[in-house]
Amino acid sequence: MDIHFKQKNDVCVVTIEGELLVSNSRAVSGLIREKGRDYSAYAVDLSGVTAIDTAGIQLLMHLKKDFAARNKAFKLIGHSVPVISFFDLYGLAPFFGDKIHIKSSDKKNYAFCYGVRKSEADESYLTSEP
Repeated sequence: MDIHFKQKNDVCVVTIEGELLVSNSRAVSGLIREKGRDYSAYAVDLSGVTAIDTAGIQLLMHLKKDFAARNKAFKLIGHSVPVISFFDLYGLAPFFGDKIHIKSSDKKNYAFCYGVRKSEADESYLTSEP
């Protein structure tokens, strides 16, 4: 697990690479919170996350709530396939409210319909088999 911090404009971009699991979520939380005092806006780049479990998800949920309580902007960007799959399985995308980008060819792999107009999403339910 590697974590990188860089400033882009007035935002601290936190890049997480590797596994975000129960074995390292406490350490990740400490590192992000330590930097959490220095900026007013944070973007956590999840494009390098190769595996995530419930502890990793709980970490992200807690960080979102904690940063909001301190009036700091917090968003997730660059969701990796393991993160998107977990969000899809447990319906977590609305909780975070961040844009999730999925390739058109991969949309069939997920239950949610990101980036698809509502009318297209409604029509896909009519044509899908039970």
